[in-house]
Amino acid sequence: MGGPHRAGHRRRGAVFAVGFVLVGFAAEDPGLPLLLFLVLVGIVVVELVVLVLRSLLRQATALRSDLDGVI
Repeated sequence: MGGPHRAGHRRRGAVFAVGFVLVGFAAEDPGLPLLLFLVLVGIVVVELVVLVLRSLLRQATALRSDLDGVI
C-alpha cells in the first residue's frame, strides 16, 4: 500500500532517532539535544497530519463515488 519509498522514510526516521540518542548521550549542554528533539517532534506532527489528511481524502473519494452512483 505504501510502496517502496515508505521503507526509506522509516529508515531515515530510525537513523535520525539513533543519532538523536547518540548526540543526547554525548552532549555536554542541553542545546543540541533539545533542538533535535524539537525537530523530531515537528517531523512526527507533520507526518501525523499527512496521515490523517490522506485518510480523509480516501473517505471523501469513496463518498464522492457513492454520491455519483446515486445521482
